[in-house]
Amino acid sequence: SGGDPLQIGSPVSLEKLEEAHLRKILEHTPSLTEAAHVLGIDQATLYRKRKRIGLD
Repeated sequence: SGGDPLQIGSPVSLEKLEEAHLRKILEHTPSLTEAAHVLGIDQATLYRKRKRIGLD
């Protein structure tokens, strides 16, 4: 499927890899605070990244 940027052997940009990782963490954490903690980033950084990928 063309929508899965994590397919082994296919070229993928770091930006797409980060987006896929963010989406997965956000799906599996109960809050943005917890997601930021799991990712090891500040909540403000997480908000900016969410906005950049259209999840605001």
